[in-house]
This record gives sequence, C-alpha cells and structure tokens, in this order.
Amino acid sequence: MSEADDEAVAAYLLDLMIAARRVAANRGFSFLAYLVGVAAEESRLLTLGRSASQKGRDGKY
Repeated sequence: MSEADDEAVAAYLLDLMIAARRVAANRGFSFLAYLVGVAAEESRLLTLGRSASQKGRDGKY
C-alpha cells in the first residue's frame, strides 16, 4: 500500500472511532465513550508521528 492509502485508512478508522464514541455517549455509556475518545486521540497522534504514551518520558512531545 502507498503512503496515501495508509493515510486514507487511518482517517477512516479515526472517523469510525469518533462515531463509536458518539454512539456510546448517546446510549449513556460515558466511561466507554471516554475510553474510545482516548483511543481516537492516540490514533490521531500516531498519524502525526507522536504518541501520548511518550509524553514526559524523554521531555519530548
């Protein structure tokens, strides 16, 4: 797969996670919605070449 294909897949999966978060929130599963939101944010950061799990370990973001 090309880099453009990888980016398209990443964007699609991020959209799916955001939709799943909204469904969970609308159905009253607030903690699940929070967890899916955390996963979506980590996915977004990974597409930018960063990770929330790396913050603070080496002083870089």
